[in-house]
Formats: sequence, C-alpha cells, structure tokens
Amino acid sequence: MPRLHASNMALLIYIVIFTSFYSFASGGSDANEVLQKDRSSRKPCKGAKSEDPGMHCCAGKPYNPETHTCCKDKGKEKTDNMSEKVSKCCGLKAYNPLNEMCCDFTLQAKPFPMAECCGKAAFNSKTQLCCGKSRTILDRRSPDHQCCYENQFNIKTECCCKGQIQRKVSGCCGENSTTVTEMIPPASLVKEHQRSHFCGSASYNPETERCCQRKHGDKNALCPSGGKPSPTVYDPKTHICCDGCLTMLKPWMDQCCGDAPYGLAQRGVLCCENRLFDHREDGEECSESGVPYKPFAETVCAQKRHNSPGGHCCGEELYQPKETVCCKGQRYNRGKHTRCCGVHAYNISDPVKKCCEGTLHNLTIGEENDRECCGSQLLNPENQEVCCTGEEQSLFYPAKDGFQCCGHQYYDSTLWSCCAGKLSPAHHQTTHLRPAPKESKLQLVNNMNKMQLCNEVFIGVVESVSRSSTVFSNVLKVKGKEATVGPDVFVLETSDQCKFFKLTAGKTYFFNHTDVFADFNHESVLESLHFILSKCSQ
Repeated sequence: MPRLHASNMALLIYIVIFTSFYSFASGGSDANEVLQKDRSSRKPCKGAKSEDPGMHCCAGKPYNPETHTCCKDKGKEKTDNMSEKVSKCCGLKAYNPLNEMCCDFTLQAKPFPMAECCGKAAFNSKTQLCCGKSRTILDRRSPDHQCCYENQFNIKTECCCKGQIQRKVSGCCGENSTTVTEMIPPASLVKEHQRSHFCGSASYNPETERCCQRKHGDKNALCPSGGKPSPTVYDPKTHICCDGCLTMLKPWMDQCCGDAPYGLAQRGVLCCENRLFDHREDGEECSESGVPYKPFAETVCAQKRHNSPGGHCCGEELYQPKETVCCKGQRYNRGKHTRCCGVHAYNISDPVKKCCEGTLHNLTIGEENDRECCGSQLLNPENQEVCCTGEEQSLFYPAKDGFQCCGHQYYDSTLWSCCAGKLSPAHHQTTHLRPAPKESKLQLVNNMNKMQLCNEVFIGVVESVSRSSTVFSNVLKVKGKEATVGPDVFVLETSDQCKFFKLTAGKTYFFNHTDVFADFNHESVLESLHFILSKCSQ
C-alpha cells in the first residue's frame, strides 16, 4: 500500500474526488434546520454590544441561546442556564420537557415518560383519571371507567346522571336528559375533521374543490395590471397566473417573475429573485444579492457596486485572495496557518487559540488540553457541566446524577433508555437486573489534542451498520502529515452498538479504533482533511 505525502498531487486529486462525491451522497447539511428555532424576531440589546453575532437580548442584556434560555412572564424577562434548542419555559424558569413538566406554572420532575397534568399534579391517563373542577386524581378501576364529576363510573354498566351514578337499565337519565359525560362532536364536525387538506387555514376536499392562494409577495401589493391579486380558477390555455395576478397569455411571455409575466427571449428585462427589472442592457446578470449588474464593467458586493470587473467580494468590499483571507465579511492578512473561525482569523498552530463552531476562544497557557468545545462554548472543568453531541449539534447541560447523553439530549435514566441515539421509555419490570444506562454520543474532532489528532485517524463512508459492528468503505488513513488510501473496508467492532450514536449509511465520518467523531467547525470533508494535515505538518 503506497504512502503519500500531503503535498502529493495524487492524494489531493483523490481527496477532491472523494469529498465531492460523498458530500453529495451525504445529502448536505439541511438537517441542521430540524432543531433550529425561529430567531428572526430577535433584536440586539440597546446600549449593549457584543462581537458574537449569535447573541440575543433578554431583559436588556445579551445572552447566548446556545447555552441559555430567555423566559418571559407577565412583562418580566429572565435568562436561565439551559439551551433554547431543548427548553421550554414555566413562568420565568426554563426546563427540559424530556425530563420535567410544567403543570399550572408548577415545575416538577416527570414521574414517568407519558405523564400528563391534572391541575398542578402529574397523573397517568392509562391508570388514573383527572376528574371534576377540583382536578381530583382517581385510580382508574378499569379501562371502561370515566369521570362522573368528582367520581368515576363504568360506562358499560352504569350511568352518570347529574352527578349521580345509577345502574344502566334501558337508557340513562330519562329521554329528556342533557347530561353528557364526554364531549362528542357533531357529525358535521367529524366530517370536516376528516378533510385533512388545507387551503390557508381552511380545510377542503381536493376531490371536489380547488385551492387558490398566493405564495409570494406582499398581500396588499397591486398586480402589474393595477388590480389587487385575487385567487381564482383560470384557463391556462388563455391566461397565465403569476402569484395571484391573472394576465392574458402571450406566446413569448410564458414565465413568471413574482407576480409579473415575462419571457426568456424578451429583451430589456431581467428577473432577479422574483423581482422583474426592466430597461436592462444586454449582458447584464443577477448578482448574488439579487440586483442586476454589468459583469464586464463592475463587481457587486452585497449591493455595493465597485468599478472593477471580476473582483472577489468579502462582505461589501473587494479583497485580494492571495494576500488576505475573508472570514464572513471580515478581511485579515493571509498566513501559512491562518484559518477562519467565524468572523475572526487565527493561527491554527497557536496552542492558546481554540475555535468552537465559529467562536474563537483565548486560552491560558497550561489549559489548552483541558478545555473542550461544546457547541460554540467552552466547557469549564471547574463547573459541573456535561456535553452531549449528536450528528448535527452539541449542547451542554448542568450535570445531574442518574442522567446520561443520548445524542444531543440529556436524559433521566429512570425515565428513558437509549440505544444508538434513540430514546425510548424505560421498562422497570426487571429493575434489579437492569444494566447501567448506556451513553450514546459522538466525539468532536476539535476536542482531540494534537497527539490524538496526528497519531492516527480514519475517514470513511458508512456502508453497513449492525448490532455488533459498523462497516466503512472508501477509507482514508491519515497519520500525521502522511495519508494512505485504504484499506478498502474497515470494520469497527463494538460489543454493544447501543454505545454508538446511530450512523447513517452513505454518510462520511471520522473515526479511530474506538470512537466516531463529528466536525462542526468545517463545512466540508475537504476542509476537515486540510485542517488535520496542516495541523500535523507543523
């Protein structure tokens, strides 16, 4: 098996082909959007400045939603030590709904996974009933028992008549009784509920009805013809509908740009991000910011025009890639080991600089091997903190006895069990034989020290996963500043697959002989490989 230096062209060609194909096969990083909350309404704190663009405002002070939660109640705001990605608020107190519950603004630990609220108390709807205005919890005598005001009755053998329980004979409570023990919706509502297709906020039957609604733009805007958008049924042979605006169809204008019709062969117009620009010159194109420009005469950087064609943009300004490096709109002098960490640049050979998901931290001498990243923050060894890492993110929690990681979740092992990153309710029928709770999480590449990183690490694509092992194919072995193509197949053995976070077939991972790693500092496998080879070649 030949050994190749990092500078060798054959290895670089292999890496480019490898990463290009498998970044496509892995499906990109769109899954990151599953666990993000909408933060578009957040506003910066007035009078409080922070270099971290991820900081939000709560009670007039900046806070990091990756590590804290802002709770609002009765006009008051307060931050709490828990990531907003997994939290809810109970009044002004943040809590994790996986392990806790909020009943009538009373926070308490969940007694069991499927617990529900009955007033301020928790109850089990399978074995208990929550009855009456006083919210009395009763032990359910059988699955056939329901509430009768503050008591319970058997719906098969008894009747609840104005709070009195009677034996069922032929009917309940007389023919004129209006007493109802449970709400039964009328047939019309049942039929409406079965219509699961929605047009806006209203349901409809697609077999007999058609839904007409706008998809883009300002609902108060006027159509190019002057009238207001009016959703309606139309004949596509005679008209063209552009976002609620109906226009006579012309053979050369068969495309839509927002609410305006146009044609690809039409001269003098240009469609940029659903906005139609007219009086344009031949050769004009859309810039990345969505405005027309003349590429033969200018460069547009974030809507700012520069009279220099073919320039490279860094934010609103031009920059020289051979002399400077661009870090999310900020320019820095380029050096041999200069890399970006969010909006900052740093030297990866500097042991007191540590990058955690776009946030650059300054360490003190002696702690470079003790401080680890968790998301964008550093874990403090003096605090009782735990970092849980899944396939898409890392979150840290205050340490608690009996709690374990399952991916990025931190769970109470008396409530849940974890296998391969998936939680399920814990079964206590044989608690005396129950093994110690499993911890299922990934490790982080940026928490490996230089000795660990440069000793030996593999990168490969998951081909198959079983209970006893994981098979990687198309493997690269990186050791220091050298790399080897192969082995063709690497089988990572494990005595219990529950230990590992569930790996996805077809995706690319870093691993060694014992652990699988995630790299949230870099957006591609090629960037990760370049970082490792650069770090180990110093």
